[in-house]
Amino acid sequence: MSAGTRHYGAKWWKFDFHNHTPKSDDYGKGPNQVALKARTPREWLLDYMAAGVDCVAITDHNSGEWIDPLKDELARLDTDKPAGYRPLTLFPGVEVSVNGGIHIIALFDPSAGGSKIISLLSKCGFTGQFGKTDDCTSKSCFEVIEFIQEEGGIPILAHADADSGLFKDQSGVTLKQSLRANGLLAMELIDPAFVLPQAYSDLKLRLASVIGSDSHHPTNAGTRYTWVKMELPSLEALRLALHDGEDGVRRFDTPPADPNQIGSRFYLRRLTVSKGLKIGNGQDLTLELSPWLTTLIGGRGSGKSSILDFLRIALAKTDGMPPQVKTEFDEFSRIPRARGELGMLRAETTIRLELVKDGRDIALIWKSDGTRKQEECVASGNWTAAAVQRLHGPRGTGWR
Repeated sequence: MSAGTRHYGAKWWKFDFHNHTPKSDDYGKGPNQVALKARTPREWLLDYMAAGVDCVAITDHNSGEWIDPLKDELARLDTDKPAGYRPLTLFPGVEVSVNGGIHIIALFDPSAGGSKIISLLSKCGFTGQFGKTDDCTSKSCFEVIEFIQEEGGIPILAHADADSGLFKDQSGVTLKQSLRANGLLAMELIDPAFVLPQAYSDLKLRLASVIGSDSHHPTNAGTRYTWVKMELPSLEALRLALHDGEDGVRRFDTPPADPNQIGSRFYLRRLTVSKGLKIGNGQDLTLELSPWLTTLIGGRGSGKSSILDFLRIALAKTDGMPPQVKTEFDEFSRIPRARGELGMLRAETTIRLELVKDGRDIALIWKSDGTRKQEECVASGNWTAAAVQRLHGPRGTGWR
C-alpha cells in the first residue's frame, strides 16, 4: 500500500469490552495490590496503548468514578503524544452487580461522563459502595437490562458462561424472562465453544458473541478483545455492528488474526472524473471505494448508473452487457456534438481509477482522445508513468 494511504469507509477496530481500573475493589488483587491500586490514569491508558487496542470499555464494578479522570487524561495524552502513545477511544460503562448474582455490562457513547453511571445505578436500585461487589441492585436482571436500554446504553451479558454469568446462575422461566429484555444485543462468552442453553434456542436469539480481557491487572490489559467493524468508533456504530453479528464483530480467537489485513487481493480504491459534461464539470468528482463493500444509494437520476459507466470505461469492461444496458452505455459514453444531444463526455474528459492488484498500487487513466495511461505507485509514494495505448476508434466515439 502507498505510504500514507488508508482504507476508506469501515474497518475493523480492536475493542476490549471489559476492563477494570484501580477503582474496582479487586483491581491488582495479590501481593502487590497496594502498589497497583496506586497506578495513575495515564499509566492505565498507556497499558492499553501498549497492547495495541483501539477501543476500551471502562467497566468498573458498580462505579463510574474513573471515567472522567480517564477522559481528561486521554485529552492530555492526545496533546502530549508521549512515547508509547497511540489513538484510543474510551467507552464509558459499568459492570453492574444485579439482584440474583448476575453481572451485566452497560456501555455508553464516548461522549458520556461518570454522571451517566451514577444515574443508571440509582435507577437500578444499587445502594452499595461504588467499586465493590458485596451488594447488588434491588431490580431484577430483566429490569436492569431494560433500564440500560432506556438510558441509551448497550447492555451486554458479562462472562455469561462463567461465575456470575446469566447462563450459569439462571435457568428455566427466569432465564427466559431475562433474555426477553429489550435492547439485549451481545453476550460475553469466555469459552467460544460453550453450548448455549435451550432457553436461548427456544427464543431464537442471535446475540453477538464478544470478549474482553476483564483486566484487573496491567499485564492483562488488552489480552482478550473483539474486532468490531465501524467507520469511526461511536455507540451507534457499535450497536449496528452488534446487530450485524458475525459480519460486524469477530472475536480475537477466530481467524483471521487481523481482518484488516487484506493481503494482495484485487480491489478498487478511488475513482476520479475530471472535466465531464456534467459530472466532474468545474470540480473533479472523487469517489472513495472500500476494499470490503461500497454501496451507492440515491434516487432515480442521482448518478448511480453513471458511476458504473465510468468504471466500465476505465476498466475497458464493455462486452457482454444486456442490450438495454448496452444502449444506455453507448448513449452515455459519447461526446455530444450539439446542445441537447446524448452523451456525458467532453473532448477533455479524464477518468482515473486507482486500484490494488497483486499487492501493487495501480492507476488506470482514460482520456477522451482514445488513450489509456497506466501508473504505478512506488515505495516513495510517487506515481510513475507506464505505457500509453490507443484503445478505441475515432476521437470521441467512446470506449469501443
